Amino acid sequence: MEAGTEPMRALRGLSASDLQSRQLSLQWENLAFNLTRCHTYSVSLCYRYTTAGGGGGHNTTVRECLAVEHNASRFTLRDLPPYHGIHVRLSLANPEGKKEGREVTFQTEEDIPGGIAPESLTFTPLDDMIFLKWEEPVEPNGLITQYEISYQSIESSDPGINVPGPRRTVSKMKNETYHMFSNLHPGTTYLISVRARTAKGFGQTALTEITTNISAPTFDYGDMPSPLSETESTITVLLRPAQGRGAPVSTYQVVIEEETVKKVKREIGLQECFPLPMSHGEAQARGTPHYYTAELPPSSLPEASPFTVGDNHTYNGYWNSPLDPRKSYLVYFQAMSNFRGLYTDDMVGTLLLLFRMTNTQFQMDLLLMHGGNDLIHDRSLPPLRRSHRPPTWRPASMTHNEWTQCQITQPPLSLGNTVAFDQERHRRSQNLCISPAS
Repeated sequence: MEAGTEPMRALRGLSASDLQSRQLSLQWENLAFNLTRCHTYSVSLCYRYTTAGGGGGHNTTVRECLAVEHNASRFTLRDLPPYHGIHVRLSLANPEGKKEGREVTFQTEEDIPGGIAPESLTFTPLDDMIFLKWEEPVEPNGLITQYEISYQSIESSDPGINVPGPRRTVSKMKNETYHMFSNLHPGTTYLISVRARTAKGFGQTALTEITTNISAPTFDYGDMPSPLSETESTITVLLRPAQGRGAPVSTYQVVIEEETVKKVKREIGLQECFPLPMSHGEAQARGTPHYYTAELPPSSLPEASPFTVGDNHTYNGYWNSPLDPRKSYLVYFQAMSNFRGLYTDDMVGTLLLLFRMTNTQFQMDLLLMHGGNDLIHDRSLPPLRRSHRPPTWRPASMTHNEWTQCQITQPPLSLGNTVAFDQERHRRSQNLCISPAS
């Protein structure tokens, strides 16, 4: 060896002999004495790459230098990240000095993507729809080409729904990280999966279970019947069973509301729903114009049946008090469905069709309100035209098939580390109205 002679030059010919998604096989020129200038020498392979920080964090650069075996001209790097640029440099050193080669960049191939983080799945359930959002996998491992969503009903509080249902699949474009599921069943739990795809295939699936809200029961009163009979203090009407949507009907109520001239003149948009039970005595004490006159179990109404309002009997604790022949009343028939949940959400759907008769003709006003706030039919009811004859009961006419709802939402009751909930406060209802004419 010549005294004080360092390697003649850096190693050349650094190239990839095999590129995979997570490993890189490298090769370079063979070593010879005229290059090393010494029998004692070493070859080091240094590489670096940068990875993106998860959750929006800072990027991280990984650096490492590895010793290559004596006389070796090949080396394989393992456990590399897919679809990343790997920057490699060779160094040749002897006791007298060191020569570094130029840095060469190689890119690993794509791999199947990592899983979508379950915590990134956010959703908004409605009664027949679910809006779902998600985030790209923290480790895409390549270019995302599409997302695949699968969903299947696995449980339902509606006994009329067959579960498990068929499994359905939806494909989304690479830039679509959201989906609106439609035509779902109310009160039904769906198992939903989301996975991403690259050119190498699909990645791990993220799973979640989402339950749709129950909806208000509906009535079939397309041909509203006339009152069956009446006296000065009673009115007999035909009650028809309701159809639950998302949960079976748990109870029926017959609600009475006294109509006054002052109330008739109010704006239609201020019409209230009746989500909270109130007896006749409580209504009198509070000065409230409406009260529950009867509460009926679903078993008492397997089919259309007559019911006499004002028969002076008690139904599940509610007194069906006789009606005052000098007053006008609205008679509502209401159905409710209960749904167990960790929050309470009272939704009362109300459809009121009001008929009032003058001396020579009927006056009809359609009161259709949503949430007790939206004024759908923008005018007020006309004042009653008094006649010398007693009020006459007239049936409401179902001329509109749209059901509207009022909603009252309350937060959960926290008891220490537990959450208390009232099963009977998570309910939906639909109301029908029969009005007297005067």
